[in-house]
Amino acid sequence: MRAAYLFEGQRNGVLPLLILNVFRNVQLYEQLLDQTRQFEKQQKSIHHMEDFIRRFRYKESKARQAQSRIKALERLTRVEAVHEASPFRFSIREASRQSDPLLQLRDANLGYDKPILSNLNLSFSPGDRFGLLGVNGAGKSTLVKSLEGTLPLIDGERIEGLHLKTGYFSQHQVDDLDLQMCPLEHLQQLDPKANELKLRTFLGGFSFQGEQVETKAANFSGGEKARLALAIVSFQQPNLLLLDEPTNHLDMQMRQALATAMNTFEGAILVISHDRYLLSSTVDAFLLIRDGRIQPFEGTLSDYRSGLEAKPGIPDDATSRAMTTTSQGEAAAASSSSTMVGQAPKSDHKRQRQITTRLKTIETRLARLSEKVSLVEQALSDPQHYSDPDSPTLQGLLRDRESLQSQTGDLEEEWLGLESERESLG
Repeated sequence: MRAAYLFEGQRNGVLPLLILNVFRNVQLYEQLLDQTRQFEKQQKSIHHMEDFIRRFRYKESKARQAQSRIKALERLTRVEAVHEASPFRFSIREASRQSDPLLQLRDANLGYDKPILSNLNLSFSPGDRFGLLGVNGAGKSTLVKSLEGTLPLIDGERIEGLHLKTGYFSQHQVDDLDLQMCPLEHLQQLDPKANELKLRTFLGGFSFQGEQVETKAANFSGGEKARLALAIVSFQQPNLLLLDEPTNHLDMQMRQALATAMNTFEGAILVISHDRYLLSSTVDAFLLIRDGRIQPFEGTLSDYRSGLEAKPGIPDDATSRAMTTTSQGEAAAASSSSTMVGQAPKSDHKRQRQITTRLKTIETRLARLSEKVSLVEQALSDPQHYSDPDSPTLQGLLRDRESLQSQTGDLEEEWLGLESERESLG
């Protein structure tokens, strides 16, 4: 009977169509990955040229070289960032307040009976985007649980910012769902006073619609449970997002929606993932766990994979940024820049790498601030706001603009100082 059914499906073109759709999805995924790699490579080249222009445009000895780079940038055909259409639309609800830094580890030893990771000095600030790399068993999940607070430190300090609110997603959260509750009840449990229509709208972004909003989680597939757990984390307004393999049960369209939500998130992110597309499209820097230590990984994800392939039998895991590691006794040097985490510099070269990491963080945050300023300026251009100069809306917009400009000024000043230090180091 089964063979007859398959034959009938083949004769009617159903099975070939199914195979063709699967093939097209694989092709699309590979195309997205290829375009993402090209975009990353070009952006790195653009960054280096723009950095050279900023530093040497007005120096006589290198003005000609700077001008040649300006012309090269003008002629450059830009590779577009990947923005695949997705039917899912959701955002990670923003925390009402931020701290800077959000969370720090000082001289920390992490593990259970004995340390798996030793002498860590880490710091997270809003806007940080880190991918965590390391072989299975290196201590990635141990680090995330220690950051989240469910695994106590063996030694050292875990210092929370005043407004820290952590969002943690892992398979454990999926397994711990109350299977007798529906998606709507899960959110109502978190906020009993929330408007039901708003909750339904929020769940719709995660593709829970109609009767499914009131369907018990026991009837959901693995992917639906993962979406629900992700919705719960997003609903709680975190400002530090810890993601441990968030895309394991998600289809491609939901992965794209998650990447989009992560890129518009204002807080800090640390992510562990095998999903190359998610990592390459959301992470700004990588951290590598190896031999009980954490260090910045200066290469690309492809470089990391190539290194693993040179050592057969070693399984790979994925990424993170916004941190650097210092050994015990060197924490004072690391604390001079709360958003950098790494081994305290023992040479000019190491200090240059720390400066480069911090400069990238600042530039990312400046770009986001610039977008916000543009939105505020656009709102202020509406003549209706000026019919009442004392209106709360107008005054709020003016305060927002002043705050954003102040933050921008502080970051630009820090950027110039670090850039001068990097130039003095050669």
